[in-house]
Amino acid sequence: ISDKIATDAQNNMTIENSDNKATVDGLDSSHSQLYKQLISAEVWQREAVDDLCKSLNLMINGAIETINDWAYENVDAPVLEDDDEVIVDFEIVEELKALSF
Repeated sequence: ISDKIATDAQNNMTIENSDNKATVDGLDSSHSQLYKQLISAEVWQREAVDDLCKSLNLMINGAIETINDWAYENVDAPVLEDDDEVIVDFEIVEELKALSF
């Protein structure tokens, strides 16, 4: 597992919702929380992502698809690659940050 850590990526991509929980513009609260957790590392074991999804009442395949659909809408590329491991594309994360949500 890679030790690459995203530094404050979510700081430039947050808005406040009525519950005072920071969310990523364009994603609901659960998907925002998952995205923020995933961008803390470059490579995730699929089982670990599944556990994160379950803790947020999300299904892994649908959650990854939702986050990638959101990324496509904003930068025309997926931010997550899903195979045996889930890989975060930090170039896309940086492009999303640059949009200053």
